Amino acid sequence: MIALFLFLFFSTNLHAENAEGSISVIVKNLRSDEGTTQLLLFNSDKGFPSVSKEAIRDGHAKIKKGKSFFVWKKIPYGTYAISVLHDENNNEKLDTNFMGIPREGLGASQGIKSMLRKPEYEESSFNLSTDDLLIEVDMRYF
Repeated sequence: MIALFLFLFFSTNLHAENAEGSISVIVKNLRSDEGTTQLLLFNSDKGFPSVSKEAIRDGHAKIKKGKSFFVWKKIPYGTYAISVLHDENNNEKLDTNFMGIPREGLGASQGIKSMLRKPEYEESSFNLSTDDLLIEVDMRYF
């Protein structure tokens, strides 16, 4: 009986440690269907929100009727944050004016609190602890 209990206890804990889910992202309020949305998924504040080499996953999505949709699969349960760029001219970078103000849209999970500074990982983070999680990101333009 003790052996059965130990087996069930350790197999349950092993499953929880290796649990994975999917993160579906809907980006809304895009001002045009031009270009694509570029998405970055981070599991720490290192590089958030814009250093793509520090992101654990990335993606691109087409835009239709002011929205785009993207899914990351097999993501280990944990804490993450997403940043999104509306790359209207498909040049793979954020375009800014001569003062450094973004000319293209930006978004982050949990919303952008201020367009006067970059979003912070802590305020953008969310917890993946289910098989399927839907995150909605509202695009913001300066």
